[in-house]
Amino acid sequence: YHFDNKVVFWNSLYMNVTVFYKELAEKILNGLDEKKTRDAFVSLVGDEIMQMLENNHYICEEGEETFEVLNKYKTCSEIDIQTLVLLITNLCNFDCVYCQIEKNLAKENELCSMSREVADQALNYFNLNCSERKNKTVTITGGEPLLNWDVVSYIIEKVRKEFDSTTRIVIFTNGSLITKSIASFFKEYNVQVLVSLDGPEKIFNCVRLTKDGTDGFDQAIRGYNILVEEGCNVGISAVGGIHNVEKMDELKEFFSRLKPSSVGFNISHMLIDKDNPTYISSQQYAELLIELYEYLADKGIYLENISRSINSFVKKQPRLRECQAQGHGITVAPNGKYGPCKSLLVSDVFALDLKNNEKVCDQDIFKKWAKRNVATCSNCTNCPALTICGGGCGYDSYIKNNGNFQEIDNDICSYSKTILEYLLLSVANKAKVTESGFYELDSVKAEEIFRWFVNKENELQKSVGHE
Repeated sequence: YHFDNKVVFWNSLYMNVTVFYKELAEKILNGLDEKKTRDAFVSLVGDEIMQMLENNHYICEEGEETFEVLNKYKTCSEIDIQTLVLLITNLCNFDCVYCQIEKNLAKENELCSMSREVADQALNYFNLNCSERKNKTVTITGGEPLLNWDVVSYIIEKVRKEFDSTTRIVIFTNGSLITKSIASFFKEYNVQVLVSLDGPEKIFNCVRLTKDGTDGFDQAIRGYNILVEEGCNVGISAVGGIHNVEKMDELKEFFSRLKPSSVGFNISHMLIDKDNPTYISSQQYAELLIELYEYLADKGIYLENISRSINSFVKKQPRLRECQAQGHGITVAPNGKYGPCKSLLVSDVFALDLKNNEKVCDQDIFKKWAKRNVATCSNCTNCPALTICGGGCGYDSYIKNNGNFQEIDNDICSYSKTILEYLLLSVANKAKVTESGFYELDSVKAEEIFRWFVNKENELQKSVGHE
């Protein structure tokens, strides 16, 4: 990657990054193009450069096995359940134009709310299947979950009583039904709250009206403010689409004024049987996220979406799968059905009966979702963004690939490559090339460049559902 007077080498398999001044990089590249012998190449670049190139796997002896690590990635299909997603109700008092629940709801699935009995079954099943590791997550969502407050409060109390103290509880809400007593309850039980806010009033009311057709913004922002006043840890869950993509200055001002712990700025997904009027391209989305990330980082606000790739890049931990549906989570619907993916569960595409007590690791559908891995796609193995990508959304792939969720979502390609180039440019701009002529990025340096503002103790400055 060439950036002005610097060149960045990036090994997409081992996730190594080295920055050179242009003159030295061109000497290395020209020497490789000339296919010199090892001795001749060492004479050209010197022993120190040669050792660095080999240690970072930028070069190897002819015939040496270079793809052993790729073959290891291809076998990454373990089922390690860490997350339970509870669709407490598919009822909602809002009528958002892009909703993946009501807009995708199968005709045979009536609008309903979860009972305590189903909640008990779901929590017991999660306990039966979850990893022995700590730091599990129980996510409560809907519909609007607070329409079923009795069961929401029951679940929260039960999790805090019966689960490990490190278990994170997260609730998504439109904010309209928040009261002081509910906010106080969330504070007492250490519940992380994400409120759906796509932007200031005019942006919000373009897409998020109430069921009776009235503007929803005043109700949502009132609930957000109550949560803040009661001392809750609050983040914002927003959808990026044509309603706000061209209004970045308004979004920046809005998010910085509210000062949430985090912002999840999610791309507007496709819908199964109809068009999504807010849909934007993944390239637009990537450019928007980069601009938003740079602004929010200076305000100490965590932008969740781009941080999935950033965290992978910083920690040198390959991101081969996109979300918890791919071997890490169970989603339970109000009617007691369950499956890997929320959107394909409510549409009854992948839905099993919770009364079936068979373990997740023994079920074909969960095995197939766990095997959805970007390294297994022949079109992806030579992609420079291979290890920060995740392969995109399985639900979107299902729609775009005629029911084949295991295919990679091709729209993710331009997004991931754009994010990667931004990361490498950021490193090049910060790199202090030494007298040896190069700068090697390690996790400590990467943390200082990209995550200097992150509060690691804040449970919302971590991914929710995309760990």
